[in-house]
Amino acid sequence: MPATNGPTNADSIAFTVAFSENVLNFDAEGDLVVNHSGTASTGASFSGGPSSYTVTITGLSGDGSFTLAANTASDLEDTSGNGLASSVVSGAVVIDNTAPAITITDNTASANTVDCGSGAYSDPGASATDSVDGSVTVSTSGTVNTSVPGSYDITYTASDASGNIAMATRTVMVNNNCPGEGEGEGEGE
Repeated sequence: MPATNGPTNADSIAFTVAFSENVLNFDAEGDLVVNHSGTASTGASFSGGPSSYTVTITGLSGDGSFTLAANTASDLEDTSGNGLASSVVSGAVVIDNTAPAITITDNTASANTVDCGSGAYSDPGASATDSVDGSVTVSTSGTVNTSVPGSYDITYTASDASGNIAMATRTVMVNNNCPGEGEGEGEGE
């Protein structure tokens, strides 16, 4: 039984491996069958016993899933010397190390350029999709002061259930064409 079924971006996962009786020799990677689909791991550590163990799979990477089972072909045996007759495969643990993809809506020069004094800037927004979670929420930060010429950044942030974070930035230019004070008022007349 894994500590989590995921999705997770953790680099290690602990499993509880319980046997119906006390066992011997459950202490090496050869005592495990780890089946990867798009993931990889670099090792395992064992603690506990004699009938319940914690096995931590370490060095997890990639995107996909993996399962764990005790290896019936190993030297694992009960206290009477009988080998392991069968094993139960754990539930799949989903490993997700990829951040969501953010798409900035209408990210064109015309949408990202406004005239000085044109009133409030209306941000077209953004959306985000994650390969595991599907559509995820996007938060927005930053403001555009259309009364002051210059460059302004609107930052979009999205995270998935695994904790992977993506950011994207829209740069909005406020043109240096502000109406001058007193223009067209007939100065000197």
